[in-house]
Amino acid sequence: ATGYVVAQRKASIASKATRRLEWLGVSEGSTVKEGEIIARLENRDVAATREQAEANVKVAQANLEQARAELREAKRAFARSEDLIGKRYISEAAHDQARARPEVAQAALASHEAALAVARANLEAAQVGFDQTLIRAPFDGVVLTKNANVGDNITPFSSALDTKGAVVTMADMSTLEVEAD
Repeated sequence: ATGYVVAQRKASIASKATRRLEWLGVSEGSTVKEGEIIARLENRDVAATREQAEANVKVAQANLEQARAELREAKRAFARSEDLIGKRYISEAAHDQARARPEVAQAALASHEAALAVARANLEAAQVGFDQTLIRAPFDGVVLTKNANVGDNITPFSSALDTKGAVVTMADMSTLEVEAD
């Protein structure tokens, strides 16, 4: 019987992002490890978006700390007001304001906590967008074919004119098997 030796695990490696191929770090016959970056798409814009999201997280954290400090101060002011109203040194209206301040500060604190959660979610989304521009090897293997060159437009589905889908095709050579008729 005649047959072929083929890899059981074989994959065409592509990106979920649609961008121009900026760097290709492998050639046919290259050995790659799982998770290794084998190609990179243009990503300056998504990198800037990620940096902006990181800055927004820092701003939200600072605002949260400020809100915590304001809450502590409002509670101290209310405690002083409790003491002074008992001695009749301040008016009832001033005491009512001091009583309301911790509640307002608590609401502001909750708002800043929510803003921080939103900022962290935006950072996660920006990180995912950035990671989609890095094409990684899904398993240990060998690059069989190089399907794209630096400068080519890469799309997840290569139905567009002058675009490529897969950047490389690779196989796991530890899973070889013989196919015969």
